[in-house]
Amino acid sequence: MDKWSKLRPRLVLLLELFSSRVFEVLPDDILEFSSEFFSELNSKPDKWGIFGDRHRAETAKLPYTVQLIPTSGTPGKPQPDRGTPVYTVSPAEAQQQSITDVSEEYTGESGSLLAVEGQEERPACVSPCRRQSVAAESFDPEIEDSGESVVYPKTAAQRQRINEAIQSIFIFRSLDETQLNKVVDAMQEVPVQKDQVIIRQGEDGEYFYIIESGSYDVFVEGEPAGNYNGAGYFGELALMYNTPRAATIKCTSDGILWRVDRFTFRRIVLKQAFRKRQLYETWLSNVPLLKNLNFYERKNLADALVSVTFEDGSWIVRQGEPGEVMYFIEEGDVQISVNTSGGGSISVKTLHEGDYFGELALILHAPRQASAMAVGKTVLAALDVRSFERLMGPCLNVMLREVGQYRSELINILGEASLNSFSALARLSTFSTEEDATSTDKGF
Repeated sequence: MDKWSKLRPRLVLLLELFSSRVFEVLPDDILEFSSEFFSELNSKPDKWGIFGDRHRAETAKLPYTVQLIPTSGTPGKPQPDRGTPVYTVSPAEAQQQSITDVSEEYTGESGSLLAVEGQEERPACVSPCRRQSVAAESFDPEIEDSGESVVYPKTAAQRQRINEAIQSIFIFRSLDETQLNKVVDAMQEVPVQKDQVIIRQGEDGEYFYIIESGSYDVFVEGEPAGNYNGAGYFGELALMYNTPRAATIKCTSDGILWRVDRFTFRRIVLKQAFRKRQLYETWLSNVPLLKNLNFYERKNLADALVSVTFEDGSWIVRQGEPGEVMYFIEEGDVQISVNTSGGGSISVKTLHEGDYFGELALILHAPRQASAMAVGKTVLAALDVRSFERLMGPCLNVMLREVGQYRSELINILGEASLNSFSALARLSTFSTEEDATSTDKGF
């Protein structure tokens, strides 16, 4: 295998991971986002782990199949050689695999499918396997289709099976709970009969399908390529791109499918992401800490926030643990407590909507100086350390002043000697005073 043939699968995987992240964040500045994404990936000590060999080991037990690059850690997608044994997908394996959405991205420069390292490259199919045009239609959530999504009724068991089927697909991994529920709601039940062709190779792909029941044969260039028995999914790339189907799927026994079309999927996901951004921008504009941020900076901050939910009594952070995230409270309350020298803990304060915490560990590069627990169901907006350092510079003076106030509160509650247990706070005694004297409203 030549150098390009070895490099190309890694390129495909990188672009797939990048596309998934873009789909999740929907950044305003794609160039800046691209730079940060790949810089962060390159800085990870285990950066080569994304090219792990697990998929090769899984393929070793499938002779005469070609292993393709896995999707976000899921097992690879097999493609048969002409005249080779049919690969049968079991119900368990079917949840993790999809045969039909294979295109020229997985082929070598000569057009042949990439074989597992150590195997010979096998001849590729003709015309339909050539490079096909791929298009993703534009959708403007500000001006298009304000109607509510259609909801198709489902039993609890059916919803569970659908959720289990889609949880391993990278397109769905970036969705939050609300988005997932809306997508599941929009899936339509489709009864199918024996000998019915569900999708046909070469035709445009519009629907994504999940198998509820029935059996289905897969054909590539008219040759058997596999089958599904009572479980699985196919057509997931149709949710992102208008690209021709890479295989034909035919029903071999009566069954039921669930399907959702690309436009409905994109409308749900993009509109939900747009609404969340609008909500964050409005909410952030009312957070006193962020008054020094301009509109553009708040927009970038809104894009970087990730919503997380904690149930009543759940620990959010624990004193002494490493800190790599700060939190803003969207809904609910958070109880802040510190450990005492006697081995117990004491409550310091209760934070409410619009308050924030966790910044101290990020400012001082020190372990958590306090613990935080959710009071009632609590929704937080989380900001990771890299985004914190990039976006929160204008607010640093304000945070340092409040760190000094937090130090004073601890002294009032626990006494001066208590600072021996908070080394990071203890060394702020001079620094925070200097900041109070020299800081301005503009910050730095």
